[in-house]
Amino acid sequence: MSLGAGPEGGPKEILVWSVKCMLDGTVVSGDSTGTVSFWDAKLYSRLQRIASHKADILDLAVSVDGESVFSGGMDRRTTLYRRTAGSKSGEKRRWVEIAHQRFHSHDVKAMTTFETKGISILASGGLDTAPIIVPVREYGKEHHRTLPCLPQQPPACSAPRKRLLVSWWDREVSLWRIATSLQTLVESNEYGDSSHSPTKRLVAKVLIQGEESISSADIVQDGSLLVVATLSTIKVFRLKAKHDSTIGLRKIDLPTELRGVGAKIIQWSPDGKWLLYVTSNSKIQAIRVAGWADSKKTPRLLPQIVNFKRLPRKTLQSNYLHGSLGAYDRSISCVAFSADSRILAVGDLSGHLDTWVLEGHEDLTQDPPITSPNNDKTSSSSSSDESDESDAEDHPTLVYAQHWKRNPTAHLIPKLPSAALIMSFRPTKLTAISPKALINGNGHLHPTRHNPYPHSHDLPTGEDRLFIVTAEHQFYEINILAGKISDWSRRNPTSALPKEFRSIRDRAMGCIWDVVHSSSMNPDRQRIWLYGNAWLWMFDLAQDLPRPDHDEDDASDSDEPQVGEFSKMRKRKREKAVQKKSINLSMDHDSDRPARLGQKERDSGAGSQIPPHELTTGVGRKMRKTTGAEGGDATFVKLGRHVSDESEAEDEEEDDEEDQALVRLRR
Repeated sequence: MSLGAGPEGGPKEILVWSVKCMLDGTVVSGDSTGTVSFWDAKLYSRLQRIASHKADILDLAVSVDGESVFSGGMDRRTTLYRRTAGSKSGEKRRWVEIAHQRFHSHDVKAMTTFETKGISILASGGLDTAPIIVPVREYGKEHHRTLPCLPQQPPACSAPRKRLLVSWWDREVSLWRIATSLQTLVESNEYGDSSHSPTKRLVAKVLIQGEESISSADIVQDGSLLVVATLSTIKVFRLKAKHDSTIGLRKIDLPTELRGVGAKIIQWSPDGKWLLYVTSNSKIQAIRVAGWADSKKTPRLLPQIVNFKRLPRKTLQSNYLHGSLGAYDRSISCVAFSADSRILAVGDLSGHLDTWVLEGHEDLTQDPPITSPNNDKTSSSSSSDESDESDAEDHPTLVYAQHWKRNPTAHLIPKLPSAALIMSFRPTKLTAISPKALINGNGHLHPTRHNPYPHSHDLPTGEDRLFIVTAEHQFYEINILAGKISDWSRRNPTSALPKEFRSIRDRAMGCIWDVVHSSSMNPDRQRIWLYGNAWLWMFDLAQDLPRPDHDEDDASDSDEPQVGEFSKMRKRKREKAVQKKSINLSMDHDSDRPARLGQKERDSGAGSQIPPHELTTGVGRKMRKTTGAEGGDATFVKLGRHVSDESEAEDEEEDDEEDQALVRLRR
């Protein structure tokens, strides 16, 4: 199999940059001349060649059915090829170039296809760092989609009390000081004017040694400690202001238990007393910080490591589509502490939530144990996990008379329909703590000979409402200590969200709370700001969302759905859809609505569907169907992909099954 000599005036040899094989024995190659070649793998001969690019072809992608091939290269083109039927009977099918378009602004370096029952997309990327999603089956009927180049978890955090902003990229961490408040910026009108006093200033920079990029970083709210993690190491720094308004960093020695340990997620508790980290295999551990309240002493990390055991869940190994993924769906995606640092919640990709509470009151007069009973069991085999867990509960690791235990109502929290993108506890106004309570919070307990270190079993009683935004942009608020959905979430289901918000395709990346308290129990304002790559939304959780407009048929005496009537509402909607099918069978040929009301207008996972009047390629998408000789009963039938009633019913049943757990919880 040879491509021959290179073109005149160019290199003598032709370089092949990409090769793909099909199930029917066809081999596809893309070379440095911009030519796509189709080969017969049995005869080792070239069947066809198409010169479709003006520069090197860097990668190829083949659809699952083998009927479509995509190519991308240095000329920024993404080209589609498809097989066509021969004009004569018995004639072999040939490949033709259907269309090409420049989706990228630079070289297209890599591309691949992903096709399932409802998704059929091509994903491509290049030097412009912006992945492009293109429909495969519905090419030309749907828009393409550009994904943001920023990661899902923003590489930035802040210390509001010290007006410090921390950002990181690759192996470098930068610390910025925001010099003035927003009100001062508005009054002085100095946005982006470098000639006057700067609104921000670079006060420190850290370069992490090694070849691995930074996976996560966090700073304590008072700006005293900074932690940086890669997948192989964890580094903790103490921050101290200098006379020239810069910040000096001093590395804190880690205990031997943390040396050589990396993390994909790392986070300080709001009070700065606990350092939580999640390893690359989704193992959750925490370590206590001592000496945090004394500014004259250097904080130190205690050698006692607390291990958090998650509830056993069913994995997707039974599904052949996930057979090679193992426990990937159990990978932890986000963590959250409550405002008082006594409740911890984690969420994984499957939608499960695990929660723990900090039992007891802090007693600084008690010395922490030298060794932890849990540390010796971390290296045990998986067969003894249950016994280790029971032993850990019988002999917990006490740190200053406190220990973490599983939330007693954790088993009542149901599985979310999709993975949690954002988890955040509602902020609360913390009451002042007396100096005596900081020393010994267990004054009513006295040591004995058999119990030299007594501790309280009191559970936290502060704010426990956890606000969650899922990957499908659904809102849920859960009372963690009660194990049920909050009253606000009961009154405001996802269907009450504005249609404009539900139609946003870019996922949420973070949230900011805007809470003003008139007292510790009655807040004046409970606003949450959600933001994505190019959008910003505000929701006021102190009041209910406005109800969406309904048809007259859907109107009822009660403006809000009663608890337990969600299945009845869904059933009524189905019945009304069936009743309206006969009414809407005939439609105007200029309308973009489907001919059948029950037929779903779906996309393949890329962009939204292109309206028929905006289509620039292909034949018409509708035909007129007549019944009888005179043609009195005429309807317009769409020629697009048809969704049968059976598949529609199956999808509705799947949606019902996913919603059953949350519906029961709403009751």
